[in-house]
Amino acid sequence: MSKTVLVILLLFTVTVSAAFTRDTAKFQGHRYKTYRAALSWSEARDACEKMGGHLVTINSEEEQDFVTHLILRGNANCYWIGGIKVPGRWQWITGEAVTYRNWAKDEPNNADGNEVVIMMYGKTSSNIGQWNDESPFGNPYDDFYNLENFGFVCEWE
Repeated sequence: MSKTVLVILLLFTVTVSAAFTRDTAKFQGHRYKTYRAALSWSEARDACEKMGGHLVTINSEEEQDFVTHLILRGNANCYWIGGIKVPGRWQWITGEAVTYRNWAKDEPNNADGNEVVIMMYGKTSSNIGQWNDESPFGNPYDDFYNLENFGFVCEWE
């Protein structure tokens, strides 16, 4: 391996490690952090995984309240979380079934026929913290759901 590649790998490792430890919040032994970025659901998933975590999975009302408190600090309309629809059911990206639910009224509804991932409403919405099924690419024709107004929540075990 060349010295240049080694230096780049070391720099990337240090950057990822710093991103993980800086400004994370702890809840029941896990760490969480919100990010504001115009990323699709898959890009947000990949970003969390590159930092050694995953998009947040929410398994209780207490965890839901904790994550809602975190997103109240941000200014995105919507935050990607780790829910995805597999044939016939919702599951977390960790493979766990979605047993706790916090859907907004009349959700999930698959309104555009491609709403196969879960997002959480941010503080710019009257549905703060509630979930909505959404297209993995948001909705470029609706300012509220445009990717420019998205963020995501990472979780580390």
